[in-house]
Amino acid sequence: MAHWLVEIWVPYLSVVAIVVTIWAAASLFSRELLYLWPGWVAGPLGVVLLARTLAGLVGPGFPSLPKKNNPHAPPPGCAPA
Repeated sequence: MAHWLVEIWVPYLSVVAIVVTIWAAASLFSRELLYLWPGWVAGPLGVVLLARTLAGLVGPGFPSLPKKNNPHAPPPGCAPA
């Protein structure tokens, strides 16, 4: 899997896991199924990340993500081998 996919999806999934855990604990302690408010956290951001993922898979890449120094990358202006 491409490294940039991990970089954008793992933080999102971590946040979703945290808010769903909070919602589940609140539902458990209240002894009723509460309104699924984590959907307001997961939904809009998930749509944005999905669009960025699809654009990155079909396009030339993700220029908006910061580039890290890669010692194995070709110098600027050179075509990759």
